[in-house]
Amino acid sequence: MFEEQIRTTVQRAGIHVIHLEKKDYECDAVFSLNNDLFFVEAKHLNDPTSYREYMRNLEEIHDAVNQLNRIADYYEHEEKLEEIKIRLGIKSINCIYRIVVTNTSQGEKLKIEGVYAIDDIGFLGYLLRKPPRKHLMHKDSFHSTPILDEYYVGVPSSKQFIDFLENNPFIDHYKQRIEYVTYDYSEQLGLKFVDFGVKVNTIVSVDKLTPSELEELNQLF
Repeated sequence: MFEEQIRTTVQRAGIHVIHLEKKDYECDAVFSLNNDLFFVEAKHLNDPTSYREYMRNLEEIHDAVNQLNRIADYYEHEEKLEEIKIRLGIKSINCIYRIVVTNTSQGEKLKIEGVYAIDDIGFLGYLLRKPPRKHLMHKDSFHSTPILDEYYVGVPSSKQFIDFLENNPFIDHYKQRIEYVTYDYSEQLGLKFVDFGVKVNTIVSVDKLTPSELEELNQLF
């Protein structure tokens, strides 16, 4: 189950997490960082293979946001929060945040009605301190360095986590690897089409790049 995977990974990060199982008000995961409280809804989606399916996924994310807001509103009453504090072993709550975690990547930064939406790679990688990495191979040598490492310094903290959710740096990083090609048929059809392709592939032979291509690649990472 995707929900169980989310809870297990939060636990692996050394963070106490609870599952609220009340009928009609089930919350997949609740945890705290620096006395800030996080309500999490885990949403498993089908990988989209068309624009129509991508839009359907966005609709399902909106539905998950509405469900999480309804559930979190219920638990934010004072007496319910007291029960949560006891179960989490914390004495106070500073701020409350809401997150929808999906198993599919999104093409844009999503914050809907105050709820952050992020994919599981970003969410779990942050908590487990596993930044994305750049791998350089040259003949018999291999060198691996982290990127976006400013979000992975030290143990997870509320401020760092919120910065990560707000900026969602993976989105900008993905977009830099996309090639945008515009086909202008304005005179013939009165239309313009934009096509997308891979600008920087997963594996790049650095030795075969021109100086300008190498400079552009270094800017991406």
